[in-house]
This record gives sequence, structure tokens and C-alpha cells, in this order.
Amino acid sequence: MQRQRATIDLLLQENQDKELTNAMLIIAKLPKNASFLDYLDVSEEEQNEHKKATKNAIRTLLNRYEFIALGIKYGAFEERIYKELQYSNVMNVWINAKPLIMELRRRKNKNTYFQEFEQLADKWGKDPLKSHKNT
Repeated sequence: MQRQRATIDLLLQENQDKELTNAMLIIAKLPKNASFLDYLDVSEEEQNEHKKATKNAIRTLLNRYEFIALGIKYGAFEERIYKELQYSNVMNVWINAKPLIMELRRRKNKNTYFQEFEQLADKWGKDPLKSHKNT
């Protein structure tokens, strides 16, 4: 019961977190063909307000999903509830972020960057959310 309460509190907090909701809005407004990888090498000179905001939004979402994946892994959050409500968001961010994460790991020679997020996305990808419709 505590884990369920913690998950519900987390979901409510996500909706009230201005930085997180702003990050989700920025990412949602990106063109369909935009790649998160495009924002990895944005130099200070190239950074206009949009690019800075997008780079920060990507970092905010990746850090958030890494935290949540870790919480699910160690039983702090109820995976079933979170998956039911956030499956599409988590998987869409993973699909867009994977090339950026792989490149970041390669450059830094550190395979642990966002590894919990990757494991959660892989797990959910093998067991996608199912429709409740009776067909």
C-alpha cells in the first residue's frame, strides 16, 4: 500500500512540477523528424533560447525517467500503476533519446549513463501495454 501511495504521489507531483511539465511541452513541440542527438553538441555560440531550452528539457526528462526507473527497480514505486499511466510517454522519450544516450556513453566511455531507464524501456518494450477493450 505504501508503494502504491508513493506512486500516486509521484504522479501527482509530476503534474505540478513546472520544470517537468515545461520540459514535456518543449519535447512535444519538436518536429517529428527531430533527433535528440542534434542537441548533444550545441556550442555556446550556437545556443539560442530554443536550443538551450530543448537541451535542458531533454536532460530533465532523462534524469526524471532514470530516477523513476531506479525507484521501480528497488520497489519504491509500483510499476504497474506507473506503466498504465505513463507507458507512451516513457517509451516515446526512450525511442528519441536512445541514439543520444548511446553516443554519450561512447564519448565518455561510460556505459552506466541512464542504464536504469534503458532497462525499464527494454522490459516494457518486451511487454507492451495492452488494451482493455474486449475485441
